[in-house]
Amino acid sequence: MNALGYIPPQNVDAEKAVLGSMMIDNDIVIDVLDLLAPEDFYREDFKEIYAAISELSNNLEAIDYLSVSERLKTRGTAEQVGGLEVLVNMTDGIPTTANVIHYANIVSECSKRRKLIKTASAILKASYENEDVLNIIDNAERDILSVNDRQQNNFCMASEAVTTTLNELEKRYKNKGKITGLITGFCDIDNMLGGLQNGDLVLIAARPAMGKTALAENIITFTSCIKKLPVAFFSMEMPKEAIINRMLSGWGRVENTKIKLGNISDEDWVKITRVSSEIYDGKLAIDDTPHMRSSEMRSKCRRIKNKLGDLRLIVVDHLTEMWRPNKSNRDSTEHEENVRSLKRLAREMNCPVILLQQLNRDCEKRQDKRPMLSDMKETGASEEAADVAMFIYRDDYYNKDSIKKNIAEIIIAKNRGGATGTIELNWQGQYTKFTSIERYHQEHI
Repeated sequence: MNALGYIPPQNVDAEKAVLGSMMIDNDIVIDVLDLLAPEDFYREDFKEIYAAISELSNNLEAIDYLSVSERLKTRGTAEQVGGLEVLVNMTDGIPTTANVIHYANIVSECSKRRKLIKTASAILKASYENEDVLNIIDNAERDILSVNDRQQNNFCMASEAVTTTLNELEKRYKNKGKITGLITGFCDIDNMLGGLQNGDLVLIAARPAMGKTALAENIITFTSCIKKLPVAFFSMEMPKEAIINRMLSGWGRVENTKIKLGNISDEDWVKITRVSSEIYDGKLAIDDTPHMRSSEMRSKCRRIKNKLGDLRLIVVDHLTEMWRPNKSNRDSTEHEENVRSLKRLAREMNCPVILLQQLNRDCEKRQDKRPMLSDMKETGASEEAADVAMFIYRDDYYNKDSIKKNIAEIIIAKNRGGATGTIELNWQGQYTKFTSIERYHQEHI
């Protein structure tokens, strides 16, 4: 019995039926091994018998009560199990092995219930003790989800992979070059990347004031407010009210200084009202908690997913503002773990994660100040983990007489899935907004 006076969930008859069936019919052994592990059995002697059967199967040996008995002797647990007679009785009581998967599922369900009870007890103990609350929540969430996370059969044959790949290729062929990933709203970027792909970590890096947050916000606005797709935006540098003000300015074409000072005309109010309504009806979740842990971010993404549906985009602004145990420590290890955790988040949520990162000053020491992959600030993990790395460079920021006035270069320095190169966008600083060059020209005809 446990601390509450209850007997832990179990079904000894089902466990016995599974073991007896495996010793009778070797053809079903592999199917059961995919469903159960030794720790899923309640009785210790049954755990040993199952482990012995598993070892015999891995060694491609015949499985019956005699071979299992010999294996138990080798393991030194034959007496613990009760000897050959116990194994014989198990097989004698099995009229058919046809229901073994049903029995295995019963054993699995009881095992999951016991694991949930154990997890709940650990949560209760940690809550009474002086442990960090966020760690308790993250560990609890992880442990609860892991109860139902048994996936031993996660391999696939090459034949299956070929079929899946050809089916995907056929879809692309029928699309005739159409974008396969999430559309950003910038056609040149979409054409080069094929859109932002699910599970990818997309890095947008630049020196301060180049517009990396603005570019991310433009993509967020297009995705959540125009396309009405669920987006999570973690802004650790800017409060949510400032974010909305920038969205109103960029999308509504109302100068940001007017919004800051309140010098808004009747015409501006019409634009703001229209855009506010679109943002209100959009699927955007904003979290402006400073110095957030990656574990906390992951937990919030799960809750946002439950509220809005499957997330189509996650944006994090920015890497160096994420929580670290010791911010004064210049060691890159803590940054690297945050980068890799965001890569895992992209895989778990099956959507692109855009991570904003500030570059170091090395690029400004060169005559050509265009960023390179080696300019990543404080950590090389970003370059390694990122599927896409793009830099923003505005020549008129450094050269007041530049012929590229209000032109931003989006340098695709890394693209794991395709081409690299440079794309030019128009920079409209009064709106903190980027637009495609063609669109900019059309608007000024």
